[in-house]
Amino acid sequence: MAEDRHQQRQQRLKEQVDARIAAAQDTR
Repeated sequence: MAEDRHQQRQQRLKEQVDARIAAAQDTR
């Protein structure tokens, strides 16, 4: 069960990174 929570946290982090990359590309 802890693994599921870990995966959710990982996915949220990935979404944040994706958003940051998209913003950086937009600025460029």
